[in-house]
Amino acid sequence: MSKDILAAISHLPQLTGTLRHQAQRLAYFADTDGIVQRSYASLANDRHVHISTAKRLITRLIKENIIEKTVRRLSRTHCARNVYRF
Repeated sequence: MSKDILAAISHLPQLTGTLRHQAQRLAYFADTDGIVQRSYASLANDRHVHISTAKRLITRLIKENIIEKTVRRLSRTHCARNVYRF
């Protein structure tokens, strides 16, 4: 599935530079349904950027309707997990 997502991303004119690279890295981690479960910290570490930069790029991808974000709460630990869908 990530190959299909990567092919689609390469044809989007609104994605340039850093934003395109972030979308490609997310697509790399996508499962067969196009779903990615990665923390901001792991996304920032993967790209060697600050966590605020990773958050800003994800927000831009959401505004461009490239991905959807949902927050899944874990009841026992009271933690939240970000889930992204292409």
